[in-house]
Amino acid sequence: MTNVYFDSGGYFATSSFSTGDSTLIKNALVLVEGIHKDNKGRTHEFPASRIQKLVDNTNASLSTGTEIPLMIDHSKELLSGGELKKLGELDSTLECRIIQRDDLPNSKMHHLIGKLGAFGKFAVRSRIEDVKSGLIKLLSPGIDLENERVAEVSAVAFPAIHGPALFKKESTAFFSVSYDEVKEQYGTQQKLRKQAAECLDILFKVMSDIESLPEQETVGINLNSLKNKAIEDFLSDLRNVLDVKPMLESQIKETTEKPAPYEDMPAGFSKFDSKLKARRKRRA
Repeated sequence: MTNVYFDSGGYFATSSFSTGDSTLIKNALVLVEGIHKDNKGRTHEFPASRIQKLVDNTNASLSTGTEIPLMIDHSKELLSGGELKKLGELDSTLECRIIQRDDLPNSKMHHLIGKLGAFGKFAVRSRIEDVKSGLIKLLSPGIDLENERVAEVSAVAFPAIHGPALFKKESTAFFSVSYDEVKEQYGTQQKLRKQAAECLDILFKVMSDIESLPEQETVGINLNSLKNKAIEDFLSDLRNVLDVKPMLESQIKETTEKPAPYEDMPAGFSKFDSKLKARRKRRA
């Protein structure tokens, strides 16, 4: 099972009710449609159709008795450092619906109104006062990519927690629904795309100009060399845009000296190969 984790993918809503001193039922937004970036820098798209699929698959799993725990920082241990890492568990099926104003914990999140969200009720059995006071609020859903379902949900302290040491055998990712954070990420990506596109436009312009040179101006000029030089300049410019360092000569040599991907043919094959070549020669 390959799990990915969405940092600040959701939050506890304002409404809640208690079933006693030991349990607090808290409404929560688990995931929102949109484009989210994980802790490894990978961008993932979650259109409304995928949110609905995740909800359907999660509910199907719940119907078989699967528990979706509410953890702290995606801990894989129930106890760690003398601290209970499990806060509770999902106490209902997930529900897909359009986010309304009343669903939001503060006015800064009103940009989410009108988007499709996955909601659920969690039974909080540990650190109830921290949840009530809002000290524990941000949620990070863990998603099983292979089965497209929510596997667990964690309370996180900050909007960008990276915990690769906790997930050595699994691919992990954290996502954000913070408008400012996503806006910054989107702006950076758009800027890089624009700069890369400009590099490519310049290359094609140079290539076109080379092809358009009058014949009398190309005497003694190697057009192929001009094109190769333009490509080299383009690659250098693109590396600067993407912040990629060129390979060192030693690295290039190491790469080129690697053995071929195919083993040598068996010794007996040569006679068949020579006969085939002779047959082709006669046909020619």
